[in-house]
Amino acid sequence: MQGRRMSSTKICSGREITPVFFGTALGNFGVDHMLDGPVEWAPAPMPRNTDTREVTATEEKFTGFVFKIQANMDPKHRDRVAFMRVVSGKYEKGYEAASGAYRQGDVVISDALTFMAGDRSHVEEAYPGDIIGLHNHGTIQIGDTFTRAR
Repeated sequence: MQGRRMSSTKICSGREITPVFFGTALGNFGVDHMLDGPVEWAPAPMPRNTDTREVTATEEKFTGFVFKIQANMDPKHRDRVAFMRVVSGKYEKGYEAASGAYRQGDVVISDALTFMAGDRSHVEEAYPGDIIGLHNHGTIQIGDTFTRAR
């Protein structure tokens, strides 16, 4: 199958072709193919419903939602990281965004992270479908949304 072009429709339908990736994160072998494959072949992120409207990936203003919180990711520190998926717009470092309904006021997202195996790096920008990590001191909860669209 190597060298043959496959349509994203066939791949994403799961009925004719199922991509299988081999590799190991410990040896950093095949990881790039596993991460780049879905980006190249998968459809754009689906719209997300909110209490008041539907948010689509094509909107210009930044919106993201927290889907996971992980504690003790760094054995040297007792940290907590909230994982947020960007749904629309573009995240840029230092964005001020309105957050979930239980919190008053805006939050500055100044120090977002991305992860690859055991490495962390700071994120300058992120796009719909990207997942970024936010330092969390107990103020962010699963299900929180952050948006620049009001």
